[in-house]
Order: sequence, then C-alpha cells, then structure tokens
Amino acid sequence: MRKTVLLVFLCLAAAAGAFAQDLDDVVISGRVVDTNGQAIAGATVTARQTATGQERTATTNSDGRYRLIELPPGPYTIRFAATGFGAKERVELNTISGQNLQLDIDLS
Repeated sequence: MRKTVLLVFLCLAAAAGAFAQDLDDVVISGRVVDTNGQAIAGATVTARQTATGQERTATTNSDGRYRLIELPPGPYTIRFAATGFGAKERVELNTISGQNLQLDIDLS
C-alpha cells in the first residue's frame, strides 16, 4: 500500500513540474500571406534565439498558419521564406515567459 501511495505521489509531482514548465514557454503563431492577402502554404518560419543560436522551424499549412511552441523566453530573429517570394525577417523580437505572440506577415 505504501509503495502504491508513494508511486502515485511521485507521478503527480512529476506531472506538476511538467505543467509548471509549460507556463514559462513562449508560443509564436500567425499567418503568412502574399500581398493580396492569400495564404501561402508551405512557407518556412524559423525562430532563432539570439543568445544561443538555437533554431526552431515550422511550415505553414494550407491556410498559411504556423505555430512555434515551447520556445524559451528571450530575444529571437524570425525568418519567413517561401518559394517564389522574397524572405523577410523580424530581428530582435523580445519575448517574455508565458507569452503567446501573434505574428502575421505578408511576403512579396
């Protein structure tokens, strides 16, 4: 019985730590469109953390939407690129713990 209670307690403690960690993460999401407002499917969105150089990449869906999750807070450079369009960057985009940032962009 004690082992079962201890096991349940340890599982709950581990889960609580995982949920608490998610509260600090940053989410960057948005939509990539052309100059006419039409969705660009298959565009690449890359977030590079300025301090560490670590990168996370997402690809837009058929609606032009992307979502980068579980990013550590801090400054980022976000690069948007798609075949047939010029690339764009947002430089030194500062994020804070728990932030959900909506970042839409148009490519030409």
